[in-house]
Amino acid sequence: MTAISEQHAHVTWVPGSMDRVRIAFRTVTRELSITRLGRVFGRQAIEAMYLKGRHRQTVPHTFELEEL
Repeated sequence: MTAISEQHAHVTWVPGSMDRVRIAFRTVTRELSITRLGRVFGRQAIEAMYLKGRHRQTVPHTFELEEL
């Protein structure tokens, strides 16, 4: 059995913003509201953003950033 390597989406704040985040995955970067981030990745993503200022989310190999 071959292990599939984990993929991660990286989330940071948009500079100067209190409600917009930037999510990067592969070669694509997109801006979302913090509310949308919570709907997609859950409460733990919002908590990480407010407590640490960044978040790394494990995503399935079928994940596409354009679908957000």
